[in-house]
Amino acid sequence: MVRILGLLDIGTAFMLLARFIGWQIPIGMMIFFLVCLAGKALISLANFFSWIDLIAVIILVVSGFIAMPQIVLIILAIVMGLKGIISMF
Repeated sequence: MVRILGLLDIGTAFMLLARFIGWQIPIGMMIFFLVCLAGKALISLANFFSWIDLIAVIILVVSGFIAMPQIVLIILAIVMGLKGIISMF
């Protein structure tokens, strides 16, 4: 189960990188990842990593409406990618 959640984090990192590059993400895929990530984040708000997931959800939603600073997208993509890789092992 933890590996599936790690894949979710890695997928989110790729979506953040796609936003950085300027690619459009299919709306269905974005909604699926956002709902899963928000659900995962809301399971345990006492955990620091759940707050990172919640921040990723908020930034992905906001980046759909306004242009986010690219440094924010890169830093969050790196953090989510590393979090996903660590969850895989």
